[in-house]
Amino acid sequence: VELAGRPGQARAQLGREPAAALINDMAREVLAEYVWYGDRGQATREDRSLLEDAFELLAKGHAAFPEHLVLRLNLVRATLHHGEPAARARALQLAYDTLEADIDWQVSAMDDVLPFDFHSDCFNYRDYLTVVTRACRDGRGGSGTNRVLVDLIKASLWGYLARKTGKVEFHDRAAAQALREGRIDEAFDLLAAAGHLHVVADDLAMYRQVLGRWWDAHRAGLEHPMVDRRNSTRRQLNRLAHLLRRVNGKLDSDPISASGDRTFAVGDRVTARAPNRDLHVDGDRHAYVRNGALGTIIAVHPHQRDASLDALTVDFDGIGRIDLPRSFFDHHRTTTGRGEVGIDHAYALTSYAVQGSTRDVSTSRVDATSTRAETYVDITRGRGENHLYLTAVVDPLDGEALPKVPPAPADLAVAERLHRSSGEKTAWELAHHADQPAAAERSIGI
Repeated sequence: VELAGRPGQARAQLGREPAAALINDMAREVLAEYVWYGDRGQATREDRSLLEDAFELLAKGHAAFPEHLVLRLNLVRATLHHGEPAARARALQLAYDTLEADIDWQVSAMDDVLPFDFHSDCFNYRDYLTVVTRACRDGRGGSGTNRVLVDLIKASLWGYLARKTGKVEFHDRAAAQALREGRIDEAFDLLAAAGHLHVVADDLAMYRQVLGRWWDAHRAGLEHPMVDRRNSTRRQLNRLAHLLRRVNGKLDSDPISASGDRTFAVGDRVTARAPNRDLHVDGDRHAYVRNGALGTIIAVHPHQRDASLDALTVDFDGIGRIDLPRSFFDHHRTTTGRGEVGIDHAYALTSYAVQGSTRDVSTSRVDATSTRAETYVDITRGRGENHLYLTAVVDPLDGEALPKVPPAPADLAVAERLHRSSGEKTAWELAHHADQPAAAERSIGI
């Protein structure tokens, strides 16, 4: 506070210490003084002047050190908590620009994130203080600590964008960040606030609602996969989606039957479930069927006398037109000896199959057998919206050998499973295991 009132001394101090850190420290002291009185309704005009000094310090610091992430965060947070409406709009834009920037951010454990509120819905102070304390105590200020601090800051910025703008895509991004950091309840709260969390009683209700949402998106021309971890659910959703398209005249009326009670028709979207280098575009052996390739059936070739000679022509995205014999699209043994169908409908996919892809909208189903890694993939596939359906798991002994026990509500059962999920790790966890604090036990409060 004294330095803020004495610019000559401040300039001298700036010459002796790292400028960005000193600016940050000066702003912290000024803001702490204002917040102490302002939160108690005792702020005077002089205190407001101190607040304006803090804003000026942070703004000039950001202009001089644009790649100092903590200065950016503190400027955004100070403005959103205490700034004027026009300034808050600029701060939200700065938050978004920061998250979209392709910058290798560097954060020191000694760069203070300013404590405006100590409310966990604004910043994850628990993990932040744990990481900083361990870094100072053990001298572990390496790349692992840096990545954790950067991700905590990004999570805070996504949270602010979600809450201050109300845009559903920001809620989804903030929920994904919270999920991968293990804050399951917060992730569900963010999805619920966006209207993207749906708790249903059973699989029948799930099929009806998920298909209805998919059909609405399909009619609007949006690419919209239905995602489930189980192949049995994926196959059922694909059958229903194919039937829905056929009865609404979106597919050719002469389909070809395939193994597994499937049918394919001109217009069907399909995905390759197994690669095959022998099936390729005419004249281009490098343009072959790749695992996971998406395409559209453009012709069916039923053989008049021998169904084993039937074929399909698929126009694969980014590859080209390839003829597929029945020996491939029916269930068969791959070169590795695994039983698999060569192609299947692409309306519903597994969590594994959608990794690395981005669509317009995504709808996923999870239950109490899902892992955190799978759920993270599920809610990060859609550019605009990501809907999550929670269902309870059916107990095969329920009502048979044992007395029927009332199941836990679906949201509690899924949240508990995700809290305990440790069999698989997200990519973020794999990158941060060395310096990441051990997960604390948390109660479930959805």
